[in-house]
Amino acid sequence: MKRLRQHIIFLVLVAALSGVVSARLADPKVTLEAAISYNLARFVSRLSPVPGEARTLLFCVRENTPIADELRVMQAARQSSQTLILREVATPHGFYSGCDLAFLSATDQKELSLEKLALVGTLTIGNTVGFLDAGGGIHLLQVGQKIGFSVNMAALKTAKKALSSRVLKLAKEVRTAP
Repeated sequence: MKRLRQHIIFLVLVAALSGVVSARLADPKVTLEAAISYNLARFVSRLSPVPGEARTLLFCVRENTPIADELRVMQAARQSSQTLILREVATPHGFYSGCDLAFLSATDQKELSLEKLALVGTLTIGNTVGFLDAGGGIHLLQVGQKIGFSVNMAALKTAKKALSSRVLKLAKEVRTAP
């Protein structure tokens, strides 16, 4: 667990030091949320992978948003990784078509059903108050100067996704599935 925590911290630092921050002045909170979301996504897997199917996961985010910019740069910095592909969607309803994971803004959350997204296999990540209560999968939360996360196991189960047990040990809260 300590080694995993060190690995995640190392990846966040490498991302920050390797020019992951966009040419514009990025909000440090957005950069950190993007780095944590991207790294958490790397530890997500499908519960029932189809034999012979690529292990690639599609990570969806709204286009033209600060977090999309940050995630795009992070993906470019990790060209050797073929396990996570970033897709930017133009409308909220784009999240319903083939996304394995989705980062949702407060606006997206108001326009979408988190439970319906889980039913179509999309594990949701968000940072709004009450995200887990609304059916979200991973909630990013600010704890002092740090960003932590909580996990809703029922949402993971509904979306047919799993999160590494080592990552779950780092969560501030893990809500168990009923």
